Amino acid sequence: MLQAPFRYIDSKYGAITAPTGFITDYASIPRLGWSILGSPEQYALAAIPHDYLYAKRPYPRATADSIFYRAMLELGIDSVRAGLFYLAVRCFGWAAWDKYHD
Repeated sequence: MLQAPFRYIDSKYGAITAPTGFITDYASIPRLGWSILGSPEQYALAAIPHDYLYAKRPYPRATADSIFYRAMLELGIDSVRAGLFYLAVRCFGWAAWDKYHD
């Protein structure tokens, strides 16, 4: 749960602000994958706005996923790893997208 608002500025879509109290699970990486990909906290600054966009849906899911990808690159995540995460959210993100809007 965010203790303060979190603001991310996307180069294409501008400011995205997740409010205090918003609940995020960061990057949903199975614990088994942590040794290869790292812990979810490493990707928090990209995952928070992505989770918020999934919850509020101001844009289509594909747009939220592309914002996540750009945020990862801006954080210094290498393009191969960022690409893997992007492919993962494109292939499996529908479950989280639907979770927020059952």
